[in-house]
Amino acid sequence: MAMKQYDQNGFTLFESIPNEIFMEILSYITSTDAVIAFSNLISRFQDLLTELCHTFDFSSISKKNFDTIFQYQNTNRWRSLKLSDDGHTPGQVKYFFENHSLTDKFSQLQSLSIVKMKTNSPYPLFSQLPSLSNLVSLEIESICGENIPEFELPNLKKLIFGSCPNTNWLKNFAQLDTIEYTITDRCTKDKLLAWPETLKYLKIIYQDHRDCSLIQNSLISLSQLIDLEVYQKKPDGPFPRGETWEQIINASIPSLKNFKFYFQFICHDRDLNELKQMVTSFSTPFYVVENNWFIHCDVSAYYEMPIHDYKYGTYNTNMRHVILYTIPISSEVFTVFKTFSKTKISDWSRNYIDHRSINIHTNMKTLVFKSSSSPDPMFDRSSIINLIINTSFDAQPWLHILTKLRHITIGDGTVLSLEDFTTLLDNAPHLSSLTGKKSALKLLTDNWTHICICHRLSRKIRSVSFTADRNPSQSFDKNELERILPIFSSQCQHLSLGVHSHKNIIDFILLSNMSMTTSSDIKLRLLYFDCRGRVQAVRYMLEDIAYTNKNVDYKEDFEELANMVQSWMKHKSDENISGPFHNLPVLHWNDTHTFGQTLTIGQFLARKFDLYGKLTSSIDDKDVLQSYIDGVVSCAYTDIISNVLSAIWNCVDFVDENLYTNHSFKRFEQLYSLVEHQHNHHQITSLDSSAYTSDSLYV
Repeated sequence: MAMKQYDQNGFTLFESIPNEIFMEILSYITSTDAVIAFSNLISRFQDLLTELCHTFDFSSISKKNFDTIFQYQNTNRWRSLKLSDDGHTPGQVKYFFENHSLTDKFSQLQSLSIVKMKTNSPYPLFSQLPSLSNLVSLEIESICGENIPEFELPNLKKLIFGSCPNTNWLKNFAQLDTIEYTITDRCTKDKLLAWPETLKYLKIIYQDHRDCSLIQNSLISLSQLIDLEVYQKKPDGPFPRGETWEQIINASIPSLKNFKFYFQFICHDRDLNELKQMVTSFSTPFYVVENNWFIHCDVSAYYEMPIHDYKYGTYNTNMRHVILYTIPISSEVFTVFKTFSKTKISDWSRNYIDHRSINIHTNMKTLVFKSSSSPDPMFDRSSIINLIINTSFDAQPWLHILTKLRHITIGDGTVLSLEDFTTLLDNAPHLSSLTGKKSALKLLTDNWTHICICHRLSRKIRSVSFTADRNPSQSFDKNELERILPIFSSQCQHLSLGVHSHKNIIDFILLSNMSMTTSSDIKLRLLYFDCRGRVQAVRYMLEDIAYTNKNVDYKEDFEELANMVQSWMKHKSDENISGPFHNLPVLHWNDTHTFGQTLTIGQFLARKFDLYGKLTSSIDDKDVLQSYIDGVVSCAYTDIISNVLSAIWNCVDFVDENLYTNHSFKRFEQLYSLVEHQHNHHQITSLDSSAYTSDSLYV
């Protein structure tokens, strides 16, 4: 029996599409999403999913979907697996090892990532790893180097891991050619960094300045190393020295082709001459001529907060944050601050002048704002996905590099206007995550009452974290939860916050299902005459507002012109119906406010729901933008529509070429032809004419 191709309405059934089209669909989505979306379809699709879906990332997935995928999939066909214990999926790694095993069930696995794993957790990871004989890439975070047993993975080529400064266990991996290592803590007393001598690529990220000398000492005998990257996460320690790195490279790493670094430290005003000497040490012929390595140095106008000067035993405010880095930058995190005007870095190193056309920021993923600043001209292309704001922030100049933004962190020192926050939300189509203190987010939402901002958050945000830092004032009570939960009820999947008391609060959050009524809910009622005039544009506007804003409850009603004598004369005297001017249309807002007049209603809705357009590079003043809008509105309502309606209602002779109103009506000849055709060549009426000509002005 042939498969049914169409449903009763003649539409093609999804199950009947060819394999080639289904395979094309799968190429646009992840394996995880594909299995969840199509797991309950016909067996032919099940076979294709098993055949084609080999890469599974569980870093943001519910437990239910996690179990569904393992139920339907043959894990022995998988090529890549990623597990995560981060805030979105806490306990996932433990759950995996309690219900599954790497042994004999992932025979084809080539890439394994286990991130955010708790240090010293009793998982049988290392005892099961040797069974993955085809593993080529391994990523493990948060491990202790002292507690790792010996194991072998003969085909392993790439290792990404974070641990205490003890890597002696790597001596058994002579076949490794790529290592990316992050020093996460200092739990071990035996600090020993050791690397396979055949290593070709080494990337090290550290925080404590004491680890820098440990790193330098570990680089001996890496004669095959081609790429070296060293990044410091926080400002700390003495100035780095270019001559020291030059000696290490010449003596121990003769094959090195690429050297990239990102050093951060604190500089006192009295040490600026020494800072110049430091920059010069990285600008010798060894760096510039022989290896074509170029640097850039940023010096802040001031440090973010007074710090303790250990040399003089005082708190010093004349300290500056200094970042020295190679260009183009390969660090994923970049700090933006206002530079010190008295220091001319371009005079210290001609490299910056010679190579200023280079886009130095192409590899960044996180942008940290320490003080207000305009974007560097070389910020012409970017892949920024994380934005951390700790200062006053003007969004407009940075929008062109934030088009891929996914996460915003609102720090303690953030000064961000409601307009700038709205601009950020509007111009970041991929934004889905937000972190900040309750007090900061209350300001940015006008105490959770700003309709446009709350609507955008409701529509976009899938993960929100309210940081408390053990401060009771940043925790929530039940009344506050009643206000914020509905804002994030639409899309939010991950919610992290502090509460004043656990009693009944957790049950309240779970039972509420984040769907209660809130002050952000809006009730709109429109009453108008049943003819298509100027209010048609407002009706279209209201329908669109109700469709795009799920918190809007919109209904409309009308007065029948046919029964106007009987009904309207009674309703006109009732201001609850006819409004303040005893006329229609009338808009009722939340049963508390009543507005009359079409233009007033349209302008009110446009402002409330942010329909008046946005500032651009050519129009960057909101008052100028408003003037342009007022001009269009005045022209449309006062001149064109009013004159056309007046001409129609006064039965003006449209044949006389000398009449003023005839010039306006000539514009609608084509519209007449279209309307007459749609009405089977019936003569158009004056009422239809007023309606269609009015509608045409809003296209």
